[in-house]
Amino acid sequence: MRLLNRMEFVAETLRAALEALAAAAPNWLEQALAERETNWLGRYGERVDAWHGLPDDQDRDSWLRQVGEDGFHLLTAAWRPDAPDWLRRIPALETLRRAWLQQYHRGQDGVRARESEDLPPGHQRLASL
Repeated sequence: MRLLNRMEFVAETLRAALEALAAAAPNWLEQALAERETNWLGRYGERVDAWHGLPDDQDRDSWLRQVGEDGFHLLTAAWRPDAPDWLRRIPALETLRRAWLQQYHRGQDGVRARESEDLPPGHQRLASL
């Protein structure tokens, strides 16, 4: 159950950031998303609790990794020197940044979800209500 809650949390956090950016900077977002070949609308167009399971060809670990990679792509684009600096002040993007620091590692071997012993203590961790 914790894993399903975590999956919903990270996907909904990313979806909220995408929706906020679509409203505030649609042209910038379109350009940023075009740089990464991902079915953004198919993956994040609906609330995650609206579907009941994963795509048939993915296990939970690879799905979590994919969401993490997508989120890091968006964060990297927003923190580039040529991105408008006001983007980084959008609350949903700041929430995404904080959630990704807590939920994921990104290193030379790629993106991976943090293990339970590597997560911040529950009282410090962002969580959905």
